Amino acid sequence: MVSAVNRTISTSDHMGVYRLNTENQQTNTTSIDSYYKDPDLLIRSYFLSTPNKRTKLRKAVVRSFPSWRAVLEVLKWSINGKASDAHDGAVDLLAEIDNINFLIDTSKYLETSNELWSNTSNVNQLLKLDSCWEILIKAIACAYKIPAEARFELTLKLSLIRAINTRRILKSTLIDALLLLADEIDTEHIKNAIARFASGYETDQYIRNYAEEAIQELS
Repeated sequence: MVSAVNRTISTSDHMGVYRLNTENQQTNTTSIDSYYKDPDLLIRSYFLSTPNKRTKLRKAVVRSFPSWRAVLEVLKWSINGKASDAHDGAVDLLAEIDNINFLIDTSKYLETSNELWSNTSNVNQLLKLDSCWEILIKAIACAYKIPAEARFELTLKLSLIRAINTRRILKSTLIDALLLLADEIDTEHIKNAIARFASGYETDQYIRNYAEEAIQELS
């Protein structure tokens, strides 16, 4: 009788531990699943990783993007000063995007932000916006999963945005982006797009020279 009671207690104890381990395992699994589905956590992990690890993480991070706001989170990380090589890391990450609407919506957000800050004396804020535009423009040119024609059309539209047309660094970035697209788009189309920066309508001599050099590079 005593032996039977002992066996029952032993069995009960064993099952109790087993259930506890199962519950912990389920909790851990849920936690891991949540981590891999949370774009903000993945973006943070990406930027705090080494360059080699970033390469392995890119596709998984971008797959977790639910909307264009994840792109905005990437841009925030690119300028917050908490990660090394954040600029290039952001371009490489966003180049994995296959939904052009994410890039379009982000450009609209940045354009609105520029309008809100257009009369500010806060130079630091304008420089941060410049950095975000630079990364986005480069990423659009490099987003190889999106058809080249669509990327080219979007780049042309960006060139008409006032906030970009008044900043030398952004005009030169646009020219560089068009050069990147020259491997996929008819060269004459690229030359024509760059030509407007080399024309008399462009008041910045530096940009005119930059554009002329780009056109010569394509010849």
